[in-house]
Amino acid sequence: MQRIPHSNFIIISGGEKKVGKTHLAVALIQHFAAQSPVIALKISPHKHDRLGSVFTVEETEGFRLYQELDVHEKNSGRFLKAGAKASFFLETGDDFLEEAMKVFLKKCNPGNLPVVCESGALGTIIKPGVLIFITYPGRALSYYKDSLRKLADQLLPARQFSSLSVVNSIQLVGNRWMKK
Repeated sequence: MQRIPHSNFIIISGGEKKVGKTHLAVALIQHFAAQSPVIALKISPHKHDRLGSVFTVEETEGFRLYQELDVHEKNSGRFLKAGAKASFFLETGDDFLEEAMKVFLKKCNPGNLPVVCESGALGTIIKPGVLIFITYPGRALSYYKDSLRKLADQLLPARQFSSLSVVNSIQLVGNRWMKK
């Protein structure tokens, strides 16, 4: 499948949980929100029953898309605290990801603002300006995760990277993310 270019996206993926994805997303938002409005997006295949204060953008059989309204310690709340203009949470599996992204782009980011996205799958259907993959060195990955790792523009060792170094290796030109 041909990946659709979306240079206004920076995607942070990982080989597993707790590798530093949210930590890096927060650092990117904190730094770049000072120069341009930044939208945050967290995509998860897992259904979350306990949601904070959210606005339901769209809910279908295949996905649920929410806008976060308050700062809190979960990912989408942390993105707001870091300075994101808006923060969204998308629950969907791979089968509905493309459809859900069309809704997100139309309803949540019609101005094509820069997006910092934490997702394990989005990099397989879109080609972002920058795709970062974080994993523990030497750890075996599933075929799916390994194929995503091979698409990455930057590979980082889990929990052992400098967020500042990563931020300094990236630039935002207009609404396009790029490696320096």
